[in-house]
Amino acid sequence: MELWDYVIVGAGSAGCIVANRLSADPSVRVLLLEAGGSDDAMRYKVPVLGPFACLGDPRSDWDFVTEADPSRENRTDHWPRGRVLGGSSSINGTVWVRGNRGDYDHWRQLGNTGWSYDDLVPVFRRIEGNAAGASDVYGEDGAIPIAETRGPHPLAKVFLAAMAELGTPTNPDYNGEEQAGASITHVNQSGGWRVSAAGGYLKPAAHRPNLKVVTGATARRIVMEGKRATGVEYEREGRLETAHARGEVVVSASAINSPKLLMLSGIGPGALLRRHGIEVVHESAGVGRNLHEHACTHVVGLVNMRTANMDVGKLSSLRHVARFALFRSGQATYVAPAIAFVKTRPELEEPDIQFHFGAYGYNFTPDGVQMLDRPAVTLQPNVNRSRSRGHLEIRSADPKDAPAIHPNMMGDPYDLETLVEGVRYGRRLLRTKAFAPHFLGEYRPGPEIGDGEDLAAHVRRSASGVFHPCGTCKMGIDPNAVVDPDLRVYGVEGLRVVDSSIIPQIPSGNINAISMVIGEKGAEAMLKARRAA
Repeated sequence: MELWDYVIVGAGSAGCIVANRLSADPSVRVLLLEAGGSDDAMRYKVPVLGPFACLGDPRSDWDFVTEADPSRENRTDHWPRGRVLGGSSSINGTVWVRGNRGDYDHWRQLGNTGWSYDDLVPVFRRIEGNAAGASDVYGEDGAIPIAETRGPHPLAKVFLAAMAELGTPTNPDYNGEEQAGASITHVNQSGGWRVSAAGGYLKPAAHRPNLKVVTGATARRIVMEGKRATGVEYEREGRLETAHARGEVVVSASAINSPKLLMLSGIGPGALLRRHGIEVVHESAGVGRNLHEHACTHVVGLVNMRTANMDVGKLSSLRHVARFALFRSGQATYVAPAIAFVKTRPELEEPDIQFHFGAYGYNFTPDGVQMLDRPAVTLQPNVNRSRSRGHLEIRSADPKDAPAIHPNMMGDPYDLETLVEGVRYGRRLLRTKAFAPHFLGEYRPGPEIGDGEDLAAHVRRSASGVFHPCGTCKMGIDPNAVVDPDLRVYGVEGLRVVDSSIIPQIPSGNINAISMVIGEKGAEAMLKARRAA
């Protein structure tokens, strides 16, 4: 029987970092299990191919489908999660956002010692490498290079000017002390290429003889001896195998698969587990609860300048390929070339809306995303600190069954009201003097949608997530918390959850950066515990 000091489930944004940090000690044996495969293909390297070539592909995406959501007229959604080395950091839009002081000081106020803004800034800086002087707020020597988007569409600069016209100033240091403002997007790229957690952390450690990475390994359950985690049962190439841990088991399998794995292992809501014939090892009511997302919708304007949706054919896309090949810039390097953090009311301390700007337009159809046949820009407002809470739960004791995901995306009136304000702001933006030379008319919501109840109905109907699910194994000190501030699972020994599922309240912005911080913090806590043993 082969023994490991640590067995890690999931080689995503956090898991890759945990594997790197733990295996830096040559006396420590680390096994990293990943259900997906290698990230060597070009679709994981060219940033725009992540969202457009990887989502929905079973080689790279779990492609979860939610249950009908009564808060949005029974809408269902596809929720992608990375299923490849690097996890979602290998298929996302590479937008780098830390969040703001209020986000993490709130975490500390909830009882999470060591997770305040001042605690986390040094950890962000440890991760970051400042590529081409993107901002003096970033770290210098970290494994993840942060750069300004290369060769953004000309309308991105128009977006910045329009934002300034409405009172949201240009702020290229949005990851610093003051988040409010608009900027060309900062991205985790080097010379136009994606740098995922696998590229930045796992590959440099891959040569270590004390680190073993096993791909195609789908975790089925955590092996428990009484109240102690002692290993992981997983399936690979049709065979069941067990990895044994003499130290700790680390679950870094995403906000969807981490609570699922806990429940399959007997840790979760007791009544649910008993209903599916699973022995209750530890009753933890919060497992699978506190599910939340950044609710978003879209404001689309027609413009008189060619945009990316016009270049989806093989011939017309060649110029983007050539530009990337020659200069590592342009459309191939970004999904959202500009972003903004907006206060919809002047009295707010921090922005309540984030905008992603894209120089393209599209429709959602039963057959998937369909690009518009006219030049367009898309403004995507999303609610920074969503208050709505959903949940997920296992359907059966069969690990092959996907969990039932109940988003409840518009369950709290605050989220609907805030998102409506975001749409109003986006509509005003398209009608600024800055956009006047280019704006031809509103496509969505469209002139037939007014500014009252019909707009609220439209937003409720059209709202979706922005691929930032979190919170399902909440960190905290309250009765519904699943892990403590050192990310140890309450009620059992030798088990931690280290990924976005531990987020108690979603921060203001894309969550890949904070997911990496969670990886660093989890590894730090484990190394501290090892030194103290």
